[in-house]
Amino acid sequence: MGRFTGLIGVVLILGIAFLLSNNRKAINYRLVAVGLALQLGLAIFILKVPLGQAIFGKLGAGITKLLAFSDKG
Repeated sequence: MGRFTGLIGVVLILGIAFLLSNNRKAINYRLVAVGLALQLGLAIFILKVPLGQAIFGKLGAGITKLLAFSDKG
């Protein structure tokens, strides 16, 4: 069950947004699907692809170094 917590959260948020919508006919389901697909693609790139891991590892190291300056100042 713990593995699906994020997926349950996304479905719950989308469901609440749908239920609270004033104009459900105006929802562009293709746009929602493309947004979710982009999010899934980025997650796979970051978590599973070595290049993605390297890029975001370097970004994380840079942010850590930037935050270290505030410790000294």
